[in-house]
Amino acid sequence: MTTGIVTPPEGPEIPEKVVLVATQPDFSELIRTLDAKEIKGVPMPMRLFRTGNVAVAGPFMGAPQGVMLLENLVAWGGKYFLFTGWCGSLTGKPGIGETLLLTGAFVDEGTSLHYGVEAVGHCVAPSASQTAFVRETLERAGTSVSEGKAWTTDAMYRETPERINRFKDLGAIAVEMEASAFFTAARYRKAKMSALMTVSDDVSGLSWNKGFGTPAFKEGRKRTLEAVSLLAGQSSWGQPQDG
Repeated sequence: MTTGIVTPPEGPEIPEKVVLVATQPDFSELIRTLDAKEIKGVPMPMRLFRTGNVAVAGPFMGAPQGVMLLENLVAWGGKYFLFTGWCGSLTGKPGIGETLLLTGAFVDEGTSLHYGVEAVGHCVAPSASQTAFVRETLERAGTSVSEGKAWTTDAMYRETPERINRFKDLGAIAVEMEASAFFTAARYRKAKMSALMTVSDDVSGLSWNKGFGTPAFKEGRKRTLEAVSLLAGQSSWGQPQDG
């Protein structure tokens, strides 16, 4: 693939480990919990904080904006990325409030097509070593997570019955807006990426069950962010030589 003629601007030197936080509520909560300090003068539309040897970046929505931020963070020194956000359930399992460790994501967004993926429906995997590290770290801590693949879409108002059923048939159990593009772009840039999501809503019945204000979701968000905070405190996120 040829090199793009538009390149990331010069920016601050950042740690190799970066937590990418999609939603503003999670972002605000995480930087407060970690007592992270803001890095000033960032030449991009994002907020960037640092705590110890971890950077925290966000918020953002959708594959194009997420990958634009990822490209800059890689250029500034990021090598290992943990993405956290919210997702909808396609199957009812996992349910609202559960934490989902992604094992893959099906492309239904346009950004991945610029990083070597040729067609919608292709399944992209996260870093195997980093995902295993997340799994093993949370297991040791007694944190329960579900695992499975997501459908990544650009169009949040086009989650039609036909499209829901198509991606369920491919093996997706959740839907969200960034993961497949993150996995594809990270692989292209030789960075590592894993993803830990909170289930916020449910379309498994082909109607929209909004769980955002429920006790289950509020408790689930808390558990996911506790897991992310635990991972942020680890000295490494897996073996650099692994996939």
